[in-house]
Amino acid sequence: MTDGYGPVPFQGQNPLTEVTRAAQEELYALLLNHMQGTFGTESQIDMVAPNGETTPADLEAGMVVHLDANGAFVRGIGDNNLPYFAKPAGGYTGTPGDGNVYGDGILALPAVASYKLCTNNYATGQNSVLAANDALTCVESGDDLGRITHGIYYNDPICGVVARGVLEDYDKPGRDVVEFFTYWLPELDSWAGSSIA
Repeated sequence: MTDGYGPVPFQGQNPLTEVTRAAQEELYALLLNHMQGTFGTESQIDMVAPNGETTPADLEAGMVVHLDANGAFVRGIGDNNLPYFAKPAGGYTGTPGDGNVYGDGILALPAVASYKLCTNNYATGQNSVLAANDALTCVESGDDLGRITHGIYYNDPICGVVARGVLEDYDKPGRDVVEFFTYWLPELDSWAGSSIA
């Protein structure tokens, strides 16, 4: 899109700067979009915490994170920790940037809140696997660390339930997204021997 003088700039996260369309495409390459629930209101349920990853850019929008012992977000659920879904304000990664209203922190939505979300940042090879009503957990190691994947109730820590499977993104044809509801069900094996078992 041009205005007769070249590409039309788009406004980025910082209202004092403008970015090109190409830069916006990169900025929103990975997403976590809120579809239903109380996001963007005074009653929004969220958590803001520092990024605890050694390489901050490894934490991307749509990844599952948890709070570590230092109160920082790190990828994965770990040992039955409360899962959150990362929604960095400075772009699609957790690297703090100009205009990040959370300072050096990132925003994440807890799996215990009632949200319907969609993301294109899920584990490799899941397009033909994820279907409506499937349980979701996250990958705990390797290149897909923190990305949602198919889970098994009571066997894995569950952080969501697939709403309609993998669909084409209505905002960007040709890109697949998965719609899901947030939900938390700890892995029951880890409770064995506890006072609630």
